[in-house]
Amino acid sequence: TVEILGKNMESNVQFTKLNIGTAVQDVKLDPFLTVEETLNFQAGYYGIPKNKRKIDELLQNLGMLEHKHKRSRMLSGGMQRRLVIAKALIHNPDIIILDEPTAGVDIELRTQLWSFIKSLKAQGKTVIITTHYLEEAQELCDEIAFIKNGGILLSDKKSNILSLLDKK
Repeated sequence: TVEILGKNMESNVQFTKLNIGTAVQDVKLDPFLTVEETLNFQAGYYGIPKNKRKIDELLQNLGMLEHKHKRSRMLSGGMQRRLVIAKALIHNPDIIILDEPTAGVDIELRTQLWSFIKSLKAQGKTVIITTHYLEEAQELCDEIAFIKNGGILLSDKKSNILSLLDKK
């Protein structure tokens, strides 16, 4: 069984949806919607009333506010990735799953995303990241798991894993 914040995921589907935000690696956005329209649509999916949507605040935190009226197809790859992350955060979930959040982005964007992820953690959010970058895992994670062919090879606190790597 899988529990989300102490509740069985299968018998509490709505609770699970409201408390998890996911940003997958593959960017799939409606090319004809603006950034703001995309986030309004996503917020509507979660039933967030229009007067409670914090779209500008979210875009500001992701460094995208000046792009809010651009169609998603006009955004750079890095900005599209940020928009996917914004969609995952629009309902202010407690658990955030980011699949390769910095894959294929430039150093500046990577640094900004790292800073934003750290701020989410500081707010008490649980952030789960999949990454191939060991430096990223070391910088952002408290616990690390190595997975191969769907199985966990090693899972432990970052400090324990780093001490193992130092010994080899």
